Amino acid sequence: MALILCKNCGKQISDRAEKCPHCGYEQKQNTMIVCPDCGAAISQDIDICPMCGCPIYDNDNKKNEETSKSKKIKKILLLSGLGLSLMALITILIIVAVVIFGRTNRILKRVQSLIDDGLLVEATIEIDKIQDEEIKESKLSDVYSMMEKEITDLLDQNKYDEAKKLLQKYKTIRNYTELENIIQQREFDYIETEIENLMQNGDYIGAQEYLNRYSDHPKRQELQETIVYESIALQCIKSLKPSMKNPSSLQINYIEFYHIEDKPYPAVIILGSGQNGFGGYANSYSLFDTETLDLFGTCRSLDPDELKNCDLSEVTIAALILLTRSEKEKIEANCNIERINSIIQNSITPKIDVTRYANQKTIEF
Repeated sequence: MALILCKNCGKQISDRAEKCPHCGYEQKQNTMIVCPDCGAAISQDIDICPMCGCPIYDNDNKKNEETSKSKKIKKILLLSGLGLSLMALITILIIVAVVIFGRTNRILKRVQSLIDDGLLVEATIEIDKIQDEEIKESKLSDVYSMMEKEITDLLDQNKYDEAKKLLQKYKTIRNYTELENIIQQREFDYIETEIENLMQNGDYIGAQEYLNRYSDHPKRQELQETIVYESIALQCIKSLKPSMKNPSSLQINYIEFYHIEDKPYPAVIILGSGQNGFGGYANSYSLFDTETLDLFGTCRSLDPDELKNCDLSEVTIAALILLTRSEKEKIEANCNIERINSIIQNSITPKIDVTRYANQKTIEF
């Protein structure tokens, strides 16, 4: 048992007293504690030791203070840890970036060396090792453009076989199919132009032989028909010229072809004009033998009224032409009249061989 001070009047009372005997103030049961400085027994409810003046804290405050300090320490440690982790991460990223950058530069140097040596396929393989997608895409586009230029340069030189081989070598190029179509189309256009030039110079044999080398040409049938029917027309003109007063004055207006059963050649009707014996120009119709393509006969008109003053041979030819037109099937032939007139006017001796087309009911290979 010990004496304590009344909280109301300050006089000494028993620590077990429920009320102060001096003032009647109700007392709460206090637990005694020891002053941490002087060791005196004091009530836990007082804030300052009455013996030595040392500040006294209760357990709850102490615990709260310790908890607060602990939290602050933990927070500081956590933030410090996060800071260190972030710095470590940044350091790692910088190191990785430096490594990748250095590796990319080494690859780009190798790529440039391969390009300088003309090894474009090998360059694309090396470019694929670049990890930076933007750099990779940009460099691949550059190399593909170089590949395409090499191919188009060959096309400009009409080196189509070499262009095809180069395209096969560059099979990884992105626009492979497009380039393949371009090569094929330009080659077809070139073949057609070459055949047209041969015919323009009267070399129909050469045109036929040239066409025979390209079985996959999309205009093969059309070109074949042109060679055949213009060859037949020129053969007919060759047999017509000797009957004219001035063969070099011949001008063809149109040519018609008609299918004749069981005959080696079609019926050919030509309307042309030429200089007559009086120095003027007159039109005439010519019909040719379907067995030999020799001139069968001519007439000045197909008009019955105008034929009244013509001899029997002209009337007969006119009648045969009219009959052919009405009874026989007309062939829609590809025949360039302008080119034929150019051959005549330039006195070009055409190179033709119509025997290869004899008995050919349809123009096929």
